[in-house]
Amino acid sequence: MNVLNLNLWYRRETKLHNKGRAALLGAMAFVAALAVVETAPVSAGPMVHTDETAFNAAVNGGSMTMEGFESLNILQPDPVTTGGVTINGPGPGILITHNQRFITEGDHAVHWNANRYSVFNFTFDTAINAFGIDIADFGSFKFFSNTLRVSIDGDEFFDVFKNFRGADGNELFLGLFDEDSSFTSVTFAATTRLPDFIGFDRLQYGLIEATPVSEPATLALFGLGLAGLGVLRRRKSRARA
Repeated sequence: MNVLNLNLWYRRETKLHNKGRAALLGAMAFVAALAVVETAPVSAGPMVHTDETAFNAAVNGGSMTMEGFESLNILQPDPVTTGGVTINGPGPGILITHNQRFITEGDHAVHWNANRYSVFNFTFDTAINAFGIDIADFGSFKFFSNTLRVSIDGDEFFDVFKNFRGADGNELFLGLFDEDSSFTSVTFAATTRLPDFIGFDRLQYGLIEATPVSEPATLALFGLGLAGLGVLRRRKSRARA
């Protein structure tokens, strides 16, 4: 091969190599961007669970503080502080009861007179992102239904158990879990001022770490890199032929 042909061959090989390398790097950057989009947290507010099994699956075995109000005195009015949580309303409409109608576990529960006072607060000493509570005897006043409204950190209320009418002593569950942000208060309100005495029991709360999900994207990036190397080798083989 003379010097001129050798020079042309070298320039052609260099051009093919640079094109292949640029294509490979571009593809790898694209997949890396997809990985960031896939794993970046998207704030969509808390997940609301009315099934405790689904709530437990969401928190995935994370450490939770349990509070059954057993250490508090019967008829103790609000504000009530136990452990790391304070319970209060805008007046003496909250107290500790041993009436089994409002209890789901143990001998004590928090009793809320939702007829007289429309707001019921749980305020936590430290930030949490998981909250679960048993709700008893909700919507049981004769033929009238009720809707429970919930607010986190004073934001706009959202409704759960809409237009619910239950039997005396019915038991419900409400779980809230936010993977993206934490909060320090949960507030309840009722939509009716008709007599509806509601029990809250078996409180559970905690700050649960979200599970990282970056592995699939990393494997995809590695696989695309290998595929790009294969394409580059095939181009070189054709050029030599």
